[in-house]
Amino acid sequence: MDSGMWLILLIVGVIAMIFGPIMMLQPNSSQRRQEKLRSHALTTGFRVAMRPLSKAVKGLEVGTMIPVYTFLQQRDAEKFGGWFLQRSDYAHESHLLDYWEWQDRIKAGAEDLQWLTRILPEVPGSVVAIAASAQGIHWYWMESGGEDTLAKLKALSQGLPS
Repeated sequence: MDSGMWLILLIVGVIAMIFGPIMMLQPNSSQRRQEKLRSHALTTGFRVAMRPLSKAVKGLEVGTMIPVYTFLQQRDAEKFGGWFLQRSDYAHESHLLDYWEWQDRIKAGAEDLQWLTRILPEVPGSVVAIAASAQGIHWYWMESGGEDTLAKLKALSQGLPS
């Protein structure tokens, strides 16, 4: 090889070393879809955060970080205490509607319980937990189903007593 060819190879190598890592930092199609979904959620009344699971569920270990979509709705903290329900892999008489297990021994009040009994059969399987606080309803959701499932979660959230 002559010196001109070595120079071209050197320049191509330097360019590859500069742009290769930059290209690797670009989000892949799954990450772009996730970013689009989360941005859409923000415009429709949700806040999105990552939180750990308190109990293993659906093959996910305790402490696994999962997206939590919070539908913001101010609630009377004295009237509506916080509660946390997590989907169980097995039916049990102590669970709500067989498969929803109360966490932290705190159960919903009568109005929230009526709402839960009505909506739980409609909750998508990709939701692994539901919680309520003074800020609103929190959906621990695996993000499958995209914007259609997000719209369903919004519709279910709007019936939560305030």
